[in-house]
Amino acid sequence: MLAACLTVAILALGLCVLKAYDWQYHPKIISVDPRMTPFWGPAGMNAYFMALLAQWEQGYDSGGQRLALRVAVAALAVALMFAPFLRRLHRQFDGSSRRRAAWRLIVFAALLGYVYCVRRSEFPLWETLCFNFVGLSVGLAFIAGSRYARRPVVNRVVGLSLLILVAIADLPGLFTRLDLSRLGDFDLIFVQHHFSVVLGQAERLAAGHRLVDLVTPRYGLLLHLLLAAYQRDVGPLTMGQIITALQCLQLLYLVLCVAVFARQSRGNYLVCTLASLLVIPWYHFFNNGLLYPNESAWRTLGFPLALLSIRMVESWPLARSSLVLGGLAGCLLLVNVESGIPATVGLVASLLYRTRFFSSDQRPRELVRMTPFLLGICSAGLLFVVAWRLLLGYWPDPSVARDIIARIAFWSSSGFAGVIYRGHVMPLALLAWSIFILIYAALTASDRRSPAQSVRIGAAAISLVWLSYYANRPAFWNLSGFGFLYAIPAIDAARYLLVGLRRRRLVSFSALPALTLTALVTIPSVGSIETLK
Repeated sequence: MLAACLTVAILALGLCVLKAYDWQYHPKIISVDPRMTPFWGPAGMNAYFMALLAQWEQGYDSGGQRLALRVAVAALAVALMFAPFLRRLHRQFDGSSRRRAAWRLIVFAALLGYVYCVRRSEFPLWETLCFNFVGLSVGLAFIAGSRYARRPVVNRVVGLSLLILVAIADLPGLFTRLDLSRLGDFDLIFVQHHFSVVLGQAERLAAGHRLVDLVTPRYGLLLHLLLAAYQRDVGPLTMGQIITALQCLQLLYLVLCVAVFARQSRGNYLVCTLASLLVIPWYHFFNNGLLYPNESAWRTLGFPLALLSIRMVESWPLARSSLVLGGLAGCLLLVNVESGIPATVGLVASLLYRTRFFSSDQRPRELVRMTPFLLGICSAGLLFVVAWRLLLGYWPDPSVARDIIARIAFWSSSGFAGVIYRGHVMPLALLAWSIFILIYAALTASDRRSPAQSVRIGAAAISLVWLSYYANRPAFWNLSGFGFLYAIPAIDAARYLLVGLRRRRLVSFSALPALTLTALVTIPSVGSIETLK
């Protein structure tokens, strides 16, 4: 209960900061001076800038949104640092009267947050109410069907159906081609621009252009190295063949997601299917992400890998776990720096919560126990440098890391191409859940923690960092990177809902929020996902 109250206070603080920024600066459409962005420059006025000009009304000063998230994260950090003191306040919330008062505060805050999202929504009120009605209906149907899904035979059938769904969603893409005949000239230019700046750098590496001098990959290096080496030794790749490679990564991503959901739901494939529906519609074999590689499954491939690894090493000694997870973090940073940074934070958080950092006065000593993590990152980096030398014939310039991080920082914190928040409920619910999980885990720190709880901690830490990009550009298409992360609290909500049904206590501290989260967030999020038009 204390963790929930602190979560409400932190979110309220973030909302106050957002409103204060709006009242002080009156955010409006902004533009970026090319002289302040030398890596774009006047010569960078290409298709992307043309698109921004064509949709000029979407340009927005997102400084308030970014500042509100930073203040909330800073307040969370302060609360975690004072976790030993806050743990002493637990007993003050044991009284029934105080628990009821705290419960009312939480319900009021949840309603207020939902009303705020509805008011900011770009959809008409009647459409939002229809989504809510459908969500509540499907939620009740989910409750009714859960009785039968508990039977072993039915559970296996549901699991087999989920695997068939994944196969249908992605395997046809390996034998068919994307139909781009419906795209106009400008859309084709836009697609070619994304391919040239995201994965087209691999062709330049294969042609002999040197890293940093003429080539600077914007999202990662490992995939570009593999594509360049293949084209040097085997032959050039067409755009369609590169899309096929992205589809293979997409299939791997969905399989990893299902594996995470199956373990987190404890083998309940009905709950696993509900979570998978938050991801599969974004990554079917003809989705938009294949045309814009920075929105494909390659972008967030590290998230399920990170959570699976956290569960795998949970029973290992801390030093050994730190070394392995550090090596994985180094690989994820090389695959895609943008998502590798949040994944690394999630891995570090899972290790940190295994120590006594939040219940001990000797915090530096606890951090020293995790130093093999740095050794793992350095080992992955050294192996990559050697592979680059063997495959491309020269040593990579270390300054490329600085350039990539500078671009990512620019996109997430400069306000460039900012978008106004349109009331999407899922990111706000994910933010509240992440804050709650990290505070609750710190207040209940213990030597033994379940693998499921470690996965929650990792997902919460990843979400808080990953939301920094969304705070700058909270556009609908950016929700594709949050479906997997939100699926973790969605699984918990569904499981608590089933437990409440089994115990016939739907009106409780766990079951009622679970029903609300499932009916008002999970189901509408599945129903509102768009596909390629």
